[in-house]
Amino acid sequence: LMGGIMGLIGTVMSYSRTAVAALPLGLLVMSALKGKRWVMGASALLLITAALTFFFVGELAFKYKLAFQQDLAGEHDSSRLFIWQKSLEIIKDHPILGVGQGNFETAYAKYLDSSQNQTKARPHAHNDFLNFAAISGIPGAIAYILIWGVVFFRLHQIWHKSETFSDRKGFAGAAAVAG
Repeated sequence: LMGGIMGLIGTVMSYSRTAVAALPLGLLVMSALKGKRWVMGASALLLITAALTFFFVGELAFKYKLAFQQDLAGEHDSSRLFIWQKSLEIIKDHPILGVGQGNFETAYAKYLDSSQNQTKARPHAHNDFLNFAAISGIPGAIAYILIWGVVFFRLHQIWHKSETFSDRKGFAGAAAVAG
């Protein structure tokens, strides 16, 4: 129990908004695999952890709120929307071959406007698809989508060939670890 609480507190305090947003999804997956009793315990653990974290680190709630507002506004050079907009500009200017592997940060820096206090170059696009399209062009991005399409198609086939719930639980656990 204490290990679970400490792990959740660590996740929240890591300031990884994606990891925090994924916690409820993780609860849903685990509840499907473990059953309703597990859901009640995990939900209680999550609520207790969130309350303790935000109670003892009151400034944390403010930081999360500010970060989400900046992300949604897309105006701050650290927001995901801003980074994605600049990534789309790179893709627009380099649609066939992209900027090449290892060149995203250099290319991204050229799209920043220092007069607008946009100075922080990024090593990647904070979005796998946009990052792949920026470094390898639109044809490379299409290949990326096709590869993932094949992976999900095979996963779907394997899932439906599983005969027992136990097989599916094992498969779901292996897929979660691999993904």
